Amino acid sequence: MMRSVLIIPFLLIGLYSPVTLADSSDWNSLSATEKKILKTYKSKWKTLSESNRRSLKTWAKISPKQWKLIKKKYRQWEALSPVQRRALEKKIKSYKANTSAVKRARLIKWQKWVNALPAEVRKKFKHAWKTMSPKERRAYYLKLKKKYP
Repeated sequence: MMRSVLIIPFLLIGLYSPVTLADSSDWNSLSATEKKILKTYKSKWKTLSESNRRSLKTWAKISPKQWKLIKKKYRQWEALSPVQRRALEKKIKSYKANTSAVKRARLIKWQKWVNALPAEVRKKFKHAWKTMSPKERRAYYLKLKKKYP
């Protein structure tokens, strides 16, 4: 019993050692498709950090349909002037910074509206909401919104 208790920590250290983790991302562990897509990185694969290898493997798994969309969006980006790019980057940065605040404000507004509904309507609303699809929810909400602005 004592012997197995002493062995377990050493087994765990072996399982999670950097050498074992690095070997799991060895070039030979890649699928044929991944190797084909990542062939330009073959010579320097061992020198890449684990996070870089994970990132590259993720990119290698993207479907052709998704690649087509990415390329289309990139061409649109390239067609923008430097001023337009900076403006878009500023909007994206602003959106990311305000997203949680905006969501919170919407949630508070939503909760106030629901709580302001008459008790019977609110009870029916909460029960019906659980069984509806998003499209049905939207229609139901808009119908109630007209009646209870």
